[in-house]
Amino acid sequence: MKKFVPAVLLVVFLFPLSANAEWRLMGRHGGCKTLAEAAKRKSVLKGISGPKDLAARLKRKGVKVTVAEAKGPKGTAVIVDAPGRGLSLIFVPVELCDRER
Repeated sequence: MKKFVPAVLLVVFLFPLSANAEWRLMGRHGGCKTLAEAAKRKSVLKGISGPKDLAARLKRKGVKVTVAEAKGPKGTAVIVDAPGRGLSLIFVPVELCDRER
């Protein structure tokens, strides 16, 4: 059983960053928006699936981008900063938005 526990913990911690994770954008004052909702205000978000997708798109356009993970007790957020485009976005997995605080 002890050998099984680390494997389970690894899966739990990596799950939010998997390619299949459903992402939301965290708002300044709490709450979350779907990527489709956010794309209505920021066209650069149209058609993206998550933080790595956005970072790759911006880098292809020559924009300097930094990506950082912020791990907390309730899940992992990914912060994408592109100061040249005026963007600093916090992506969270949908499970983090649905949890009660």
